[in-house]
Amino acid sequence: MTKQAPARTSRGHARRLANRVIDIGLAFGGITCLAFVALPVFFLFLSWHWVLGGPLVIVYGYILYSCLADFKKRPLSFREGLVAAGWAICLGLAVFATLSYMLVHAGFAVYSGSAKSSYWRLLWYYVWLLLDLLPVVEATKSLKLEPPLQPEGVVAGLPIVIFKGFVVFVMLRILKEWWQARSTASPATDDA
Repeated sequence: MTKQAPARTSRGHARRLANRVIDIGLAFGGITCLAFVALPVFFLFLSWHWVLGGPLVIVYGYILYSCLADFKKRPLSFREGLVAAGWAICLGLAVFATLSYMLVHAGFAVYSGSAKSSYWRLLWYYVWLLLDLLPVVEATKSLKLEPPLQPEGVVAGLPIVIFKGFVVFVMLRILKEWWQARSTASPATDDA
């Protein structure tokens, strides 16, 4: 009888590990779906008129809000927190890049550094901003990444200032609170 207990335990660990891998794969598959399915549909709407993209920004913003609210609703495990943080970061980048693209497309904002400020260049610019904002890491300096665009004027700079405030005062604070709450929880209850 004692020989069966380790087999069950190892099967249980293998099953939990497989479930974790599947969960993380599905989460990142969803993020990939957002990037390669939802965003092209968005661009189709934007190509007709920039105002049609407004409702999608609102929908993406609401999904972003619900991802962030998950951190406050209940204690999240490491896996759940990682997935929610990944979704929140991707959606935050998409919302602000979309807002900037709508302003460029409408003719209200101008960015230098590229002949045409495409959505993908704006998205890369917001990724660069996110990397540049991470304290201590200094990823843009270490990787010698230059900003792909430069905002010109108040209208182009306003979404950038709001994005920086969002990352510093909302995202990093929520992730810090989640990590602290998670580290004070019992290690036996976490599935990390």
